[in-house]
Amino acid sequence: MLLPKIQTRRCLISKQVHEGLLERLEDPKKGFHSYVQAIEWEKQTSGKTYKYNTLRELYD
Repeated sequence: MLLPKIQTRRCLISKQVHEGLLERLEDPKKGFHSYVQAIEWEKQTSGKTYKYNTLRELYD
């Protein structure tokens, strides 16, 4: 019996930024109104720009 290969993907977002995103998402006063706003925050925080799906896959 052949078992499927498990592929692991490296997280593109740093642990520090990931924690910052979680903090914002959990706070109703600081939260994001859209994924676009979250991506803009990411760009301002880390100086990097990620695709929409990169953030979406983390928090779906």
